[in-house]
Amino acid sequence: MTPGIDVKEWPLPNSDIKAMFWDFGGQVMAHATHQFFLRSRCVYVLLLNARTDINANQQAEYWLEHVRAFGGDAPVLLVGNKSDLAQVNLDMNRLTELYPNIRGFFPVSCTKSQGIEPFRDALVEQLQAVGMHQVLFAKTHFGVLQALQAQSPKDPFLPKEAYESLCAEHGVAEDAELNREWLLDLLDALGVIIHFPNIDWLDDYILNPRWLTYGVYRLLYSKQANEQRGRITEREVGEILSQEKVEDNEGNVLTYPRDKVRLIIDAMREFKICYRLPGDDKTLILPDLLPSDRPKDLQFDRDQAMRFDFDFEGFLPRHLMTMFTVQRHEEVVDGLVWQNGVRLANSEYNAQAMAQADYHARRFSLWVLGGQTGRYFSVLRDEVLKILKRMEKLRYEELLWLPDSARVDPERVELGIGDDMRRANYQDLLENEVDGMLYYRCRYGRYDLAKLLGFIPREERLVGPEVHIHTETTNVGDTINIGDINGSNVNFKSNLTNVTQTIQSLPNQDDGEKKQLEALLEELKTGLEELAQQREADAKKIDKRMKQLIEESAEQEPDQDFLEVTAKGLKEAAEAVAKMVPSVGKAVKGILEILV
Repeated sequence: MTPGIDVKEWPLPNSDIKAMFWDFGGQVMAHATHQFFLRSRCVYVLLLNARTDINANQQAEYWLEHVRAFGGDAPVLLVGNKSDLAQVNLDMNRLTELYPNIRGFFPVSCTKSQGIEPFRDALVEQLQAVGMHQVLFAKTHFGVLQALQAQSPKDPFLPKEAYESLCAEHGVAEDAELNREWLLDLLDALGVIIHFPNIDWLDDYILNPRWLTYGVYRLLYSKQANEQRGRITEREVGEILSQEKVEDNEGNVLTYPRDKVRLIIDAMREFKICYRLPGDDKTLILPDLLPSDRPKDLQFDRDQAMRFDFDFEGFLPRHLMTMFTVQRHEEVVDGLVWQNGVRLANSEYNAQAMAQADYHARRFSLWVLGGQTGRYFSVLRDEVLKILKRMEKLRYEELLWLPDSARVDPERVELGIGDDMRRANYQDLLENEVDGMLYYRCRYGRYDLAKLLGFIPREERLVGPEVHIHTETTNVGDTINIGDINGSNVNFKSNLTNVTQTIQSLPNQDDGEKKQLEALLEELKTGLEELAQQREADAKKIDKRMKQLIEESAEQEPDQDFLEVTAKGLKEAAEAVAKMVPSVGKAVKGILEILV
């Protein structure tokens, strides 16, 4: 069993390249920590078991999704070991279609030395290709690297002053473009040094990453921590780490003196692997070691709560539940936390919540109820999105459950077996609202959009808790288009330009009011152009609804319910952006006073 991570160097044959092998433990509790060491500029080797009781494709896809989430399009070699005993039956056509970064499948037998040469040749080829795109060290930087590698077996720590002296000795400048700070970041990315800028008291860098990984995993795999179901004191951490001699895979003896135990604890907290028990800062909670059974009495009515799901297409990252729990640990109610879930309460919003991970269904669910349900939901959803942000290629869908209370149709739809998952894509609902629609229609019936989304604060519905911005260069000159959360480009053009004739045909306004409306519309259009530079979705929504309001007002028998609902939506939308562009709020208010 790999105790977490082993690291070994290997010079590529007939090459100047030196590869660093990182061997990751496959046990479930180790999965949450892989994220801190996976990189995109790597070659991944995925080792599969040749066992008849294992679905090889399913096993492969789990880890291929893992690589895609953290390593992007990095090349992957699939290896099936024990080929002398059994075959690894893979559907390679399906796998290579789903994962174009696969560079081949190699059945091998390590004990019989069968199939090793073709795999070695492919591995060398891929490492050479990746090596061509790595950062090249200058002689000064390389001198520092070699000195650090020679020192790491002797001492796992490097004082910051010693690093500065070493850089000065080898001629690495303090303020040049490729300065000491740049080198430190590069060494950290390569795993040569680990530094924690957020741990204020730490005056050392970790020179031997094995010291940290072996310490963390010795604790996670310890009999004491597991018997105590993830609840352990700082004193017990020191006892576990000092019980017996620890050797890494290179034969280096790793010691954990009392004054360094604090670093193991703070590093685990920094990695969001554990948290201090509120009210007892000497006790640590390790969520991955907690009981797997959900407590019987959660004192939480899920049937009355708003429910929101994240459904993952490939795999639900193991670290999501752990990090979410650690981030919100101060809100845990009466110790109601387990491996796959947590019960929360927030006094600021007078609201309660429950979060739970279902690894079989690949689903992470939130239930929220109470006073300010929408605001608390937005905070929790934002927390999840922040954790997932690093995994840019991870595919998932956000789904809001459809409550009966929001149904418009008086008759219920008869649901078939398995059709009780009445959910709607959250982004689709937001798009419908932006388009001015009043209802959401699906196979379960018609739902009032205002009731479905009304509990969420309007400013959150307009842009969400986080704006994802991307840039892309077009073919027209050097124009740069900036994308908003919905992926649209800032190319806003108001629809209100063509409503002058409509204003003239308004039946209930005199000439003076019509002139006022024209002036207010010009003011609104200018304001919306300014707003679109910051929040284009908001500008489009106000522009579209205002056009609908004016056109409906010009009808001989306007729909009063429609006018009322649209006016209310316009007022709320304008208020939400009034601080950003005051002219929008002022113009909308003036137009509504005349029309409605």
